[in-house]
Amino acid sequence: MIGVATLQGATGDEALRDFMLAFGEKFAWKMCLALGGGAWNPDNQLVAASYAELYLNSAAKNASWVAPTIGHLDASIQARAATTRQWTWVDALYMGTAVHARIGAITGQSKYFDQAWAAFNLSAFTPHPAGYAFWSPAEQLFYRDPPKATPNGVFWARGNGWVAAALADVLRLSPPGHAAVPVYTAAFKAFMARLAGLQGADGCWRTSLTDPDFFPVPETTGTSMFAYAMSYGITSGHLDAATFLPVVEKAWGCLKAVSLHQDGRLGNCQPGGAGPQRNFGPDSINSFCVGQFALAAAGVAQLAA
Repeated sequence: MIGVATLQGATGDEALRDFMLAFGEKFAWKMCLALGGGAWNPDNQLVAASYAELYLNSAAKNASWVAPTIGHLDASIQARAATTRQWTWVDALYMGTAVHARIGAITGQSKYFDQAWAAFNLSAFTPHPAGYAFWSPAEQLFYRDPPKATPNGVFWARGNGWVAAALADVLRLSPPGHAAVPVYTAAFKAFMARLAGLQGADGCWRTSLTDPDFFPVPETTGTSMFAYAMSYGITSGHLDAATFLPVVEKAWGCLKAVSLHQDGRLGNCQPGGAGPQRNFGPDSINSFCVGQFALAAAGVAQLAA
């Protein structure tokens, strides 16, 4: 739903806003509890980021949309030490950052950005007991998580896509003077430059970023989030437009030509998983892929504005 909420904010589409309002009211503006781990699980927290995004983008807003989320995050910050490694798989860098950064932007309170940075830093840049952090300085890409690494490294498109979107969002929402912004910015620029060099000739990325021949089928989820992050980078001035606009244009062209079918369905979406797989094709679709495509559409819409 965060993709839909972001697209609504980028376009001002009232039908999407009505859809988001109905969705939030149906679930009483609460976090998901269906994925295990209760409200502590970042996967369960992500839906609350869509409520917060709607709040940020609405002229007429209601505190009830974000009150349950603020209550949970406050309890989480009080209960969990900043030195506790909370986000133990790379997707969580987006799931957790998305809600903390938006609530920080809504409330103006630094503690949410501080907590997001503490958790992000521990997972992304602080070596795991297995021997390294998610971020590979040598490859300028992110591992999925230490236990699933291989001797030659596996860099998964969707896993890296989640981090690309996380960095774009936290840079968009953080106070410019926050201590983490220079680190986020440096990582974002290096990461985007590396991704640009890995783009396929057709404009899409492959599920295994550094081994595209592993499964040379264009992949929608990673491509969508890379397009979203690079679009943000161009509009914000973090990325050079002359360098990155052609990359985004190629990516969006591939998404329209390969991923988006004439009947409105999407395809080439890798199913849920934890790394590159040879298990998707033109008819492969899932709900999170739709949301990721909506993020790409939001980024491109803002470029065109």
